[in-house]
Amino acid sequence: MLTSQHQLEAISRAYVSAIAASSGMTWSVRSFDYGIDMTLQHIKIRTNPITLKKRYIESGRAIDLQIKATTTAFQRNGRIIYDLDAESYEDLRDPTCKNRRILVLHVFDPKVAERVVQYPNVLTIEGCCFWTSLSGSEPTLNVSKKRIEIPIGQVFSVDALATIMDIIDAGGIV
Repeated sequence: MLTSQHQLEAISRAYVSAIAASSGMTWSVRSFDYGIDMTLQHIKIRTNPITLKKRYIESGRAIDLQIKATTTAFQRNGRIIYDLDAESYEDLRDPTCKNRRILVLHVFDPKVAERVVQYPNVLTIEGCCFWTSLSGSEPTLNVSKKRIEIPIGQVFSVDALATIMDIIDAGGIV
């Protein structure tokens, strides 16, 4: 049986995968954890100019995700407050990385026992995922944790993912 933390992590990956699928994107999960858990790839339609046959292909637009699952984050002044481990903080803000990367934080209510509930017509996942970019953040001298704040409006959703990919497409930094 999985540990409770591994269960939360697996549920969080399922949540992110569902958002990616609903956005029409593919995803790949890393075999080993070197600071990135999942990469989302944008898909485009290429039409053959001669046959007019359509083909779906990866566009080259992608974003790397570090996914964290927690029951200890809390809300204050319209922000999600979370103590991220300092190494992950440094990985996510690393200015030498070429690929865009974000943190996706799945916040679970510690009082809820059932994390996934299935009904005849609906499957629900408890909690909510929020996203943030640490690109451009200052380095930390902390060795254990670095407190981060994510605006409550930065829910990791289909619309948010589309916006993030548009920013990347325009050459911006999320």
